[in-house]
Amino acid sequence: MEIEEQYRRDQDELEEYFLTRQAASEQESLEEQLEMEAWGADLKKKQDELNTDIGKVKQHKAKIMQEDPSRQEWMQKIRGRIMADKNTVNITIVMTKEERKALKLLALEQDISVSALIRQWLQEPQKDEVEK
Repeated sequence: MEIEEQYRRDQDELEEYFLTRQAASEQESLEEQLEMEAWGADLKKKQDELNTDIGKVKQHKAKIMQEDPSRQEWMQKIRGRIMADKNTVNITIVMTKEERKALKLLALEQDISVSALIRQWLQEPQKDEVEK
């Protein structure tokens, strides 16, 4: 009988242990879920703030563009340069420092980049052929 009682006590202790572990695990799971929900709400709030800021920037940009048409032309030039740069490769040209300064000055006089200046030079023979 004593062995049976000990066996029952051990069984009860094991059952209590497993129930306690299960409750603790469920508690941890609930705490993690609540933490994730709070984090998600915080993230959503920050995302909404960011979208609001982006909207304000776009409105300000539109207002500036309407007020100053020269800015529109400038933005179109920039967009053109960016689009041209997407399909480009880098090249190396060996020249003296004086030649490099002269090339930069030529480009600066026309208010374009050195790359754009070279592109113009490459297009000149094509224009000559079209004119003939």
